[in-house]
Amino acid sequence: MKIIDETGAVVENPDLTLGYLTDDTQPLEHPAQEAVAEVAHYETVAEYPSGGRDVQRVVDVPGVPAKPALSKSALPPVKSLKTSPPTTRP
Repeated sequence: MKIIDETGAVVENPDLTLGYLTDDTQPLEHPAQEAVAEVAHYETVAEYPSGGRDVQRVVDVPGVPAKPALSKSALPPVKSLKTSPPTTRP
């Protein structure tokens, strides 16, 4: 299990005398991705005496569809090291 501090940095050996651990999730941000148009060209495979040609389409850059930004919680859950005292509800 990963342990993170209040800033989101990973803590390898937490000093539990400085705070306490809570169950938490770490947010994952995936930025939006713009669409990329496919780039291709044709190569001649064979030429014939009558002037005909066999061609083959070659993709140089594959097309990529656009994707919206995505925000979700990381799985598995993480433990957060809190250094401030826990708040109590009345």
